[in-house]
Amino acid sequence: MTNPCDNSGLNIRVNSAVLSGQLSGIPGPAGPTGCPTLQTTVSIPNVSVGKHYITYSRTAADITYVVATQVGDTPSVVWNIRHGANYSGIGTALFVSSRTTTSAALGNKFPTEQAFAVGGATVAEGSHIWLSVDSAAAGTTLYLTLFYKPECLDILTDKGILLEQADGTEHFVPLLNID
Repeated sequence: MTNPCDNSGLNIRVNSAVLSGQLSGIPGPAGPTGCPTLQTTVSIPNVSVGKHYITYSRTAADITYVVATQVGDTPSVVWNIRHGANYSGIGTALFVSSRTTTSAALGNKFPTEQAFAVGGATVAEGSHIWLSVDSAAAGTTLYLTLFYKPECLDILTDKGILLEQADGTEHFVPLLNID
C-alpha cells in the first residue's frame, strides 16, 4: 500500500515565470514591476439624483484615474464616487468635492492629482463602490471607467497568483511547479 503523505518522489520547484518577473505586474527577483492597472466600465442610463451601484471590491485597491463620458440632449451630471463596507452608509468620497461632467465626445478625465480626497482613492478589501449623483440633466446616460491597481499581496494566495481574465473568469498561476 502506498503512503499518501509520502512526497519523496516529487520534484518541487518555484514557477520560473514568478522568479523571472515575467508575469505582468507581479514582483520578481528582476525587480518589482508593480501591480497591473485594471479597469471597469459601467453605464448608467437615465441617471438620476441618488446612489447608483458600480461594483464590489474583493481586494484592496487604489483608484488611479476616472473617465466620465455621457450622452443626451444637454448632458450634465454632478457626481462623486463613494466606497465603503456598508452600501447603506455614507461611505468615503473619492473626490474632495463633486465633479461636473459635460463631455459627450472625449470624456472628462480625472487623474489622481485632480482633487482626490486624502485617503479617498484607497478602497478597502470588501468594499462596495457606488456613484453618488447630486444633479443630472433628464435623459442623460453616464459612462464611467475606473482605473485601479489592486494591492499586490491581495492577488497572491496559497494556491498561487490569482489572475482574472477580461471575461471575468479567474484562474491561478501556481507559485510552485510539482513534477
